[in-house]
Amino acid sequence: MIESQQVGMPDLRGFMPCYALVDPYFGDYPPGWVALERCDSFDRLERERGDAWDGRSAFVARGLQPLIEPARLPYIVQLTSVTDPVLTTIARVCEQEHTNLIDGDGFAAFRLGNLIETWLEPADLMRRLEAMWRFQYAGMKPRYLRIGDRRVIEAISHLIDAERMADWLGPIARWHFINRNLQWVAITGDTESGWCSDAGF
Repeated sequence: MIESQQVGMPDLRGFMPCYALVDPYFGDYPPGWVALERCDSFDRLERERGDAWDGRSAFVARGLQPLIEPARLPYIVQLTSVTDPVLTTIARVCEQEHTNLIDGDGFAAFRLGNLIETWLEPADLMRRLEAMWRFQYAGMKPRYLRIGDRRVIEAISHLIDAERMADWLGPIARWHFINRNLQWVAITGDTESGWCSDAGF
């Protein structure tokens, strides 16, 4: 269910780990750092991305059958606290991305704007996210769903009801995203239902 909406900083609980979800599909963040040419190992990708985020811990998807190039898949960066300066950076970047979309030619790469609060270990969280972005419908082959783009999460939150949204998030306690009005929105998962392996709608 949608739990809260607010301008400024997200309504983080502070008693559970929080991760920023980064979507490098159209190029990594921070700008100028290109990971796509250096994906010779998952360990190296995590280490270099962590360094790019000022030494914070970064975790990448390690699935054996990725739907797209592994370095283009979303990854998570663990925040140090609810007052981590990265939160200010994320809000500023999202505002600039929004401006680029409005003032430009209708295209903008949205790389930031999703935060995840969960008790899941990072490796388990990445496996959950991998299941969520493997979208399959009516017997078709799995397709890649760009859940790292905050606009996708906002659209899904309007297309399915609160119960199905909570089931889809499953063990993810709270998912925060910046909506089209540049407000932080928090939606909650059904953490009591256990692990849903297919993560389908």
